[in-house]
Amino acid sequence: MKIFTIQPESGTAGLMSRTLSFPLATSDDIECLEQYVKRSTEIKKQYESILLRHLLKASLKPAFALLRIFTEESLADYNYSGHCNYTRDKKKAMKNYTIFTNCIESAWSNVLPEELRSRAVRDVIALIGNRKRMRRLKQRKAAKQL
Repeated sequence: MKIFTIQPESGTAGLMSRTLSFPLATSDDIECLEQYVKRSTEIKKQYESILLRHLLKASLKPAFALLRIFTEESLADYNYSGHCNYTRDKKKAMKNYTIFTNCIESAWSNVLPEELRSRAVRDVIALIGNRKRMRRLKQRKAAKQL
């Protein structure tokens, strides 16, 4: 799935186009999507359609629907509040992004109860953290066996 955008190129009279392919692979892609959604109701509608389509494919686990839209790598610099209790790193607060709040609320409001919609973003971050932990444990175990 893709969102294709055309916008004025800064500093020139020309137009610049960009295609966002899902799942988004980098945090730069996430930042671009956020800006495009804020600027264009048409792009916001396209993104909400993508959210709904993926939720319907993974309706029992909304976090899995989000992992079809964003890769783990693209979400590495984000968490819900912006504060990481585990590493004490400052991360980008998803609660301040339209694509993680208003768009999810709008796209999923007829399909999921409010508490599941609000938990989906937190759950995807927890899922990514659990997967990272499991990878580290497997690496340690493999290193000990050598």
